[in-house]
Amino acid sequence: MNFFKNNYQIKSNFFKKAFIVFFIILIVTIPAFVFAQVTINPNLPGAKIQTSNNNPCTSIINFYWFAIFISGILAFGAIVYGGIKYQLAAGNPSGESEGKKWITGALEGLLLLFSA
Repeated sequence: MNFFKNNYQIKSNFFKKAFIVFFIILIVTIPAFVFAQVTINPNLPGAKIQTSNNNPCTSIINFYWFAIFISGILAFGAIVYGGIKYQLAAGNPSGESEGKKWITGALEGLLLLFSA
């Protein structure tokens, strides 16, 4: 009985560490996407001056693509979490079904978002 308690603690510690590592990687990589939005306009002779296209339609389109990006990252995380949960179930039917629910829920959410 002591083995199962320690095994549960190992799984719990693994998920805590994986969660922390995931968010550290996320925090480190987010600025790369922000810096990618900077446009450099060199002052070349004869070059046209670029005007910004800031209207409500462009803002809505940009928000839509941002939502697609964020939901893709969240769905990937949910699929990975469900896969890990499924693998660590080790034949436990309730753990396997919960892992499958995470994976199918993430895929259904992506399908719903992409079809909208």
